[in-house]
Amino acid sequence: MRYNRNNDNYKWGLLSVKNKKYIDVAQFQQDEYPVTFIIGARGVGKTISSLSQKLKANWANHTMFIYLRRYQSEIETASFNLALLSKLVGHTVTRDYATDKNGKKVDCLLVDGTIVCYLLALSTAAKYKSNDYSDVTEIVYDEFIDPRGRELKNETKLFLNFAMTVFRDFTKYHALFLANATNLYNCYFLDFMIMPKYKITKFSKLGIKIVMYQTSAELNDEHYNSVLGKQVLRLEGENSSSLANRFDNAFDDFISSLDKYAKYQMTIHLGGVAYGIYTDLDFIIISTKVDPSYPDKYAMTYDDASNDVPMIDPLQTNSFIAAFKRGQLRFTDVKSRSKWLKFFKHPRITGGDL
Repeated sequence: MRYNRNNDNYKWGLLSVKNKKYIDVAQFQQDEYPVTFIIGARGVGKTISSLSQKLKANWANHTMFIYLRRYQSEIETASFNLALLSKLVGHTVTRDYATDKNGKKVDCLLVDGTIVCYLLALSTAAKYKSNDYSDVTEIVYDEFIDPRGRELKNETKLFLNFAMTVFRDFTKYHALFLANATNLYNCYFLDFMIMPKYKITKFSKLGIKIVMYQTSAELNDEHYNSVLGKQVLRLEGENSSSLANRFDNAFDDFISSLDKYAKYQMTIHLGGVAYGIYTDLDFIIISTKVDPSYPDKYAMTYDDASNDVPMIDPLQTNSFIAAFKRGQLRFTDVKSRSKWLKFFKHPRITGGDL
């Protein structure tokens, strides 16, 4: 499988691969970029490729890796094609609860009876703090973008804390994130302030690479010409994000700069962040630029409320939602927009009708 390393800077994001149906994850991982995000369409083999390669390499090197999902229920219901993994690895791959070197029974994948992969959930990461992971070489976080937009509270921080537990020597930190292109404004892209702009987008200071992977022409035709593919096309149209590995919320709507004539109205706390609320003509503009001396400060949720920051009047909350529905609400950055729109869509706020 080949790609042109000198041709990374194509406009917005898909990597064509010739003569092969499925992805070869290893070719995209390099030591100078210890964290790799791979976004690929359904059915390109992201999980089976990464698992088979990691199982084979770590078994040969007498090391281990972690396969991570967001919730324990996802780990428990995860179905691995053990027969195919065994064929690709060249040894017998099984799943079992085995005793690790910490003396604990763990859910894991074994190669010829040897533990090679721990199956863990980020939601229960706190209970792993005392474990010895000195033999772990990498974390593979599968489905890090949830199609329904679910994320753990302060998830990026939770993941980094877990990574620091695993890699006591920070220089050995390696992580592979896998997902479909469902939500561009996920917590990792927003919190790290990274966005995929090309087929391969690199952030050298952070050691991060984002790969937008395109299916081979053969597999692409197979998907589009199948009965299921035709039904997806009928539902989503020719620009189907489900089939084309294209983020369906990659847009710049509701983003506006803050004019010098905008008038400061209040400070609102949401999700642990303070926002300045401005008005400019008929528009309400929400910004992270805050005037700390302004006396009117309110909380959007009970978690944000304190003695100095009371809960906001529900009528004021409704005025923000009404402005959004009229097209008169703006944000100065995508991270703020993502957080506020997610808040608006909560059933307890709007009945889920946004």
